[in-house]
Amino acid sequence: MVLALVLLPAAAGLLGAGAGAAPVAGASRGWAVAATLGKVAAFVAVMLVVGRRLLPRALRWVARTGSRELFTLAVIAGKGS
Repeated sequence: MVLALVLLPAAAGLLGAGAGAAPVAGASRGWAVAATLGKVAAFVAVMLVVGRRLLPRALRWVARTGSRELFTLAVIAGKGS
């Protein structure tokens, strides 16, 4: 579902939908979709690095504070993102 939502603007440009949008011709269609998929891949790669490297460090830092409430809040906030 997320991939469909990300590809929606590129698809709208391809079909000429929306206010002032012109249909994209020929090879530009492929480039628009490829650029969008490239951005999605870059975002996923960055999130994997952040999730594996930075998030555990942040949780360790919060745990060292000794505050149960702060740790619970950090875990709940981390699950929401």
